[in-house]
Amino acid sequence: MATEKLTNERLTKKERNKLWNRYMWFNFQNFYGNGWAWVLRPLFEKYYNKDGVIEGMQNHLDWYNCEAQTASVIAGVVVGMEEERAVTGKVSADVIRATKASLQGPVAGIGDSVVQGTLIPLLLGIGVSLTQSTGVLGPLFYIFSYLAIIVFGSHILFNQGYRLGRNAMATLTGGALNRVIEAFMLFGTIVVGALGANYVKATTAIQWSSGESVTMLQNVIDGIFPKLLSLGVIMLCYWLGKKKNVGMVKMILGMLVVTVLGTYLGIF
Repeated sequence: MATEKLTNERLTKKERNKLWNRYMWFNFQNFYGNGWAWVLRPLFEKYYNKDGVIEGMQNHLDWYNCEAQTASVIAGVVVGMEEERAVTGKVSADVIRATKASLQGPVAGIGDSVVQGTLIPLLLGIGVSLTQSTGVLGPLFYIFSYLAIIVFGSHILFNQGYRLGRNAMATLTGGALNRVIEAFMLFGTIVVGALGANYVKATTAIQWSSGESVTMLQNVIDGIFPKLLSLGVIMLCYWLGKKKNVGMVKMILGMLVVTVLGTYLGIF
């Protein structure tokens, strides 16, 4: 039996909320692809027969890696594009998969920095402070405030993404999607750069004496270009991974060996 379309009706608000709800409470499974198929199944069942449902779900079984909360905007885009594909046929399955894959990296960079790197530590800090003075109020504050922010924010992102996906044809032909993706990638690059500057700490212990004065090489470097060694480590890892195809495990082991030897020789 071939794929058959059942209706040309648009998704109702209730149906969109159902899709968002399935994503919101099952997003941790989307890393394995089967989560995406499960989330989108009601959409495929609305528009296609059994073969169409199977085909649609199989199109979303790719491995996926993104910060789950902020990736609700990608879920909205995918829902909007799948609806547009079912209703008008102007969006192909390959375009949907390519869009989803293109957005996961930039959105992950933003989500990891905003949610994992900023929001959670901030709420935990407030919660710990409240715990010291009010006891159980601290954990309750963290649980309910985090859920409120994540649920409310996820719903907004999902609906905004849905509107973008719904207008996929105009977006694609106008080149706006490329600008959106480039903007996400640029912002993600900025975020990753900021994280690298804060968390990659490469310094040297090399020093020399001139009479009674002692000069630290690290102070000289910081006076010329602060965190230059940290930047050098980041660029070296990028070069090894991008140009030389060095695996992550080998890179970590290599840095461990260099660190141990450098410390023993008094370089670090």
